[in-house]
Amino acid sequence: MTTPDPDAPIDPAPAIREFFGLLWRYFHARVDLDVDDLVQQTLAEYFAAARRAGPIVHPKAYVLRIARSVLFEHYRRRTHFDPLTHRLADVAAGLSSRMNAHQRADRVRAAMMQLPYALFETIDLYYGEGLRGPVLAATLGVPEGTIRSRLRRAKAQLRAAYAEVRAADDPHVSSCTE
Repeated sequence: MTTPDPDAPIDPAPAIREFFGLLWRYFHARVDLDVDDLVQQTLAEYFAAARRAGPIVHPKAYVLRIARSVLFEHYRRRTHFDPLTHRLADVAAGLSSRMNAHQRADRVRAAMMQLPYALFETIDLYYGEGLRGPVLAATLGVPEGTIRSRLRRAKAQLRAAYAEVRAADDPHVSSCTE
């Protein structure tokens, strides 16, 4: 049996095509930031190991072991991570909050759709575009006092609409607490 030539060129394209999506999904489900860097680091370590090891019997398992090692090192840099005692929520708190944020954003969009257009437009330009005072009043062609009134009414109606949307999503919820 011949020893693999560590200087022999390796065509990375097939491995990248095969593993990029897998690795991206793996890291995206486990960290809130640095996904692309972790994928790149894993692929770099995979190619370095492939040069040393020669043919790999189970490439997907091999790359996922490397990914796991890269992930644990990432966690260790952020905290004193022990995979036997730490939960995913302990080290990737952003994951559950990111899922909750998407759910809340969907609920807010659904609640915003329930507002009268004038209130929607006012609150959208105020919070979404950052327009304030005279600029917002001039944009909408109304006095500044009307803007303040619309914002108060929009917030009140948005809270009520959000509570309805949330209750429709989860019938066990009786009030808006998010």
